[in-house]
Parts: sequence; structure tokens; C-alpha cells
Amino acid sequence: MGEPASPILSAARGLRPEELWLGGVGGVVSTGPTAGVDGPSGPLSCVAALGVVAGRLLAGGAEGIARRVGEAWDLAQVQGSGAPVVAFLDVRPPSGEDHIALAATLGDGVLRSVDGGRTWQPVFGLADTEVTALVRTPGGRLLAGTPEGVYASPNAGRAWRRTGRTAPTGREAATFDAPVAAFAVGVDGTVVAGLESGLLWCSADDGRTWAPSGTLPAPVTALVVTAVGTLLAGTSGAGVWRSADGARWYEAVAGTVHCLLADGATTYAGTDSGLLVSRDDGRAWSVVGVPSTADLDRLVWWDGRPLLAGPRSGIVRPAVAPEGWETLAGGPFPLLGLGVAPDGALLASGPDGLLLRTPTDADWTLVVEGSTGQVGRLAFAADGCGWAAPVRHGDMLLHSADAGRTWQQRPVPFGTFPLTALGWIGDDELVAATFDHRRDLVTVFDSADGGRTWRQQLTAETAWPQVHVARAGAAGRAVLSIGRVLLGRGGDGGWDRLATFDSGVRAMTGTPTGLAVLTGDGLWSYDLPAQTQARAGTCTESSTEASTDTDWRRVDGLPDPASAYDLASRGDELLVLLAGGGVWTSIPTRRGR
Repeated sequence: MGEPASPILSAARGLRPEELWLGGVGGVVSTGPTAGVDGPSGPLSCVAALGVVAGRLLAGGAEGIARRVGEAWDLAQVQGSGAPVVAFLDVRPPSGEDHIALAATLGDGVLRSVDGGRTWQPVFGLADTEVTALVRTPGGRLLAGTPEGVYASPNAGRAWRRTGRTAPTGREAATFDAPVAAFAVGVDGTVVAGLESGLLWCSADDGRTWAPSGTLPAPVTALVVTAVGTLLAGTSGAGVWRSADGARWYEAVAGTVHCLLADGATTYAGTDSGLLVSRDDGRAWSVVGVPSTADLDRLVWWDGRPLLAGPRSGIVRPAVAPEGWETLAGGPFPLLGLGVAPDGALLASGPDGLLLRTPTDADWTLVVEGSTGQVGRLAFAADGCGWAAPVRHGDMLLHSADAGRTWQQRPVPFGTFPLTALGWIGDDELVAATFDHRRDLVTVFDSADGGRTWRQQLTAETAWPQVHVARAGAAGRAVLSIGRVLLGRGGDGGWDRLATFDSGVRAMTGTPTGLAVLTGDGLWSYDLPAQTQARAGTCTESSTEASTDTDWRRVDGLPDPASAYDLASRGDELLVLLAGGGVWTSIPTRRGR
């Protein structure tokens, strides 16, 4: 079945030989010596801009700008409203000035940096704060494409003014005011602008006047000139088109193209389905296997099939026919929370609120509107009683008595910190946990009356801010993980230490005989005993001893635990979600299907 499609939104040649950097919804990946299987890296999502400035790789995304420093990413200091970044331009500085770079944003206009990308400030003169493209002309002018047309700067991006008039055709010339999506500069110095309408315009005088040069059947998304001077245009829905003269165009490959990159005799195209490469001037294209840029990090069972989900990759599932993956359309974006009710209803939360969809529904139903429905964790009992935790605070929960169809707010004594765990551990028993990032402190609460009242039960210091709740074995014994420590519910309602791992617990799930635990260094299977010993009123991770009253073993065959995100069980079968959306099964005969 393979991995779900991974859109490539941006591409840039790296500083090392054979190094190519790619941006996507989940962050940045590399195909060179730094490539790995850990999934996309960096503090940004929806990385639509990549570029090299002053010997540093820059990434621009939904959260701003980041610089590659060594083997890590540092967020740059950006003045403005935090608008998404969609393009970079390296401006060769005049003598005596620091290295200058520009960034195009969808809301803050053009940002300017004079220190190699460490800090960024907005510039002046742009009437439109949405800038979609940047280019440097052969004459040294800088052009910015906006929904209103073209702006120019003669002074390295300090100030901008409207420019560009259409060439007169029997009447007075008018201002070029069409929405610009992309620029390119031909080998003869002609500047080409691709419009959202599919039109192409060209300028032979550094953007001062423009004339139409062609039309494509779909909105232009990217332009690039190859090493031999061929102009390639990427489009939304109509693939890549090529032209040797800028007037006659020929379709080269179908699909939606997000970016184009020319690197010597090789040209790359980032598309909805991955990365394409051409080595014959854009005539023929082939798929390149690259690390996934998807941010899929959740795995649940729904309607007899696994669902994979990520904040910006959405919700995908195996397609019935043809074989592959399909997106569950209409879901929230970005995705905040996901859960399955006992009657099979799927609930998903996003900026618009909490939505519900049954296996027979064609669309989603909004059940809690607005910020109240922005929940990160959902938990249901077998009778349909459900609780949901808001993503931003812990002083209120949502309660449902009808498997998620309707919800009411209920105050809870958790304080201001959001919940990091919420789960049922018995017929009327729940566990909730908050995490204080300033003190690395987990606080665990429990309820013995179905969530009507709560009490604080224990605290734990941990540098691994993940807490998980599961019911293990046929008897459904409650198990709680805090950081590296595994705790089991005792007969008197307290928690007993079961094990301490070498790395933090990433996920766990109950099995017919016990429990499966996914950590950073392996997948472990436990057969839980009936009795335990050491009491845990408070808990720390300082101890490295593993308890002798738990029979646990490593599950063989998992290719790289460090690349694993989530875990689910189906009877005796364990499924592990790997970086990029690969799903590993513990049953060897089912692998590769």
C-alpha cells in the first residue's frame, strides 16, 4: 500500500553535494547526507519557502522564518503579525552593507533582513500586504508580485512603489494590475510574470512596462528557466508546461505543481503527490523517492480500516479501489483532536469547532461551534458517555451522554494548564493529567463517579511531556505512563510502579493479554500480573530499575523505533505509525500489503 501522498511545497539546493531540501506541510526534509527517517524537522509547518542566504538555509512557513544552524533550526526574530512566508530573495549587498535578504508574506508585505536572516522587519510602500513572489531583474531592480500587480524597489528593498504599465495597443497604456503568482528571468533578461488567471506577461525593461505573452489553462503557481533557456510553468491542476519561445506552450506532465527548481541540467517539480525530476529540459518527468514531508502522527481504527491523521496533513485512510490512500474530505484544518465514539462515530476538532461523521455519512456535522469545540483530547466509555478537553486551558471539559452528538460544558479543578491525557480506566473511573512546561511537572487527577467530581492524586517531574492512559488485558486493568515510568492501578485506587524505560513512552494500547508500549528505543509487549508492589504517591524518573513483577519483551521487526509516532491494536495484531505515514504490523505475513 505504501505511504500516503506527501505534497512538496518548496525546494532548494543545499550547501553540501547532492543535498536537496524540501518543504511540506509537516516541516523540512533533506535528500542528501543529512536525510533520515525521523520525518520532517524544524519548528515550522506548511513550509512554502526555502532559500540559501549568507550561507544559511532559510525556511518560511505558517509560523514565520527559521534558520538552519548546524544540524538544528533556530526561529528568526520577525516583526509583524506572524503572516505565512511564501518566498525568499537573496539580495547581493552593495559594498559595505551586511547581507540582505527579503521574504514575501501573505499579510505582512515584504520583510527585510540585513543580518543574514537572524532578524526581519517590514518595509514600506506596499499598498497590498499580501506578496506572492519576488525577483531581481538584470538591471538590479527588485520586483514584488501582489494581487494588485507589481511593485518595484530601486534600493535593495527598503522602499517600494507601484510599477508596471501595459504596453499601449491603440489606446493609452494602463497600469498592470493583475494578481501575480510567480516570476522568472529569461536568459535574454526578459522578466516573465505568471498570473493567477493563467495569463503570462513579459517585460523587457526591468518591469517598467508589460505585454501579454501567452495563456495557460490553469492558474500559474511557479516559473523557472532551465539551463538552456526553456521556460517552465507550474500550474494548479494542469501540471507543468514548457515553452522555448514564451509564446507556444506544450504540456509536459499533469497534476498540481507547487514549486519548480532548476539545478544545472536537472529540474525538480514539487507536486501534490511528491517530487518529480526531469533531466531533458522538462520534456519527460519521473517520480523521485524522497522522505515524506507529511505530519501524520495519529493512528486510530474507524469503520474497519486504520485512519492516519496529522495537524496539517488531514485525515487519510486506505482506499477500497484503486489501492492507495484517500483523504477524508471536509475535515477540520488544521486538525486539533480526533476520537472514535463506541457506536463508530468519528469526531474531529479544528478552528471551527468539533465535527462528527458516521461511517455512512457523506459529510461532517458541526456539533460544537467555535472555540468551545476546539478540543485536543476525547475519551468515551462503552455506554457512549464522553469527555473532551479544550486545547488551551484545563478549567473546563465538555461532556456528552449520547456518543458525541451533543455536548455541555462542565467546570473542573485542573487549573489553567491544558490536559496532556484523558481516559477511562473503569466503568465510572477516569484519569486526567496536566503538564506544567515551566516546571516539567505532571499532575494526575482521577474521578470515581464518571467525571462529576475530581481529586488530585499524584504529581511527577518529567522532561518527556507525554502522558498516556490505557486499559490492559482481559480484565481491563488501568495503566498510566508518565515520561519513562509505567504505573498500574492498585486495588486501593493508588498507582504501582510497573517499569521504567530508557526513553519516554510515545504510545501504548491494551492487548488481550496485557499491554503494548511504544518507546523511543523499541516496541514492548507486557503480560501484566494480578498483583504489584511499590506504591507511587509521588513519582520521579530518577530510578532506572525495571520491576521484576512484569513480564515484558521486545517485539521484533520494527524497523526504526525513533521514527514511530503512534500505536494501535487489533486483537493480537499491533500496528505502528511510522514517519511519513508508513504503517508497520507485528504480523510478518501482512507486511507490505
